[in-house]
Amino acid sequence: MAKEAKVSEGVRVRSLAGPLRAIFVAFTLAAVLLSINQLFNLQLFGIVVLEGRYLFLLAGAFLFLSFLIFPPSARAAPQFLWLDLVLAVLSLGVSAYFAWTADINLEEGWEYA
Repeated sequence: MAKEAKVSEGVRVRSLAGPLRAIFVAFTLAAVLLSINQLFNLQLFGIVVLEGRYLFLLAGAFLFLSFLIFPPSARAAPQFLWLDLVLAVLSLGVSAYFAWTADINLEEGWEYA
């Protein structure tokens, strides 16, 4: 899916194309929108986002993107490995679960620290 890796100041990154690039842009914009909503307490769509839920959603979005853009090794930099996609989706799922249960966790005395 990715044709070649670009090297920027010693950091290996993948050049995404096609649907992965669109997903990358969509998740980045969603994370920025979520941050602006939380920072200015806009309550978009009538939803109040608790701090724990906000942090889990933000961490999940950026961890998902990290698995897509950063290859596991220099040897694998040009290719897109299926394992990268599996780990990206898994990290998104775990973060989504924690965000979904943020209210319960807060009520039972566990808070994101």
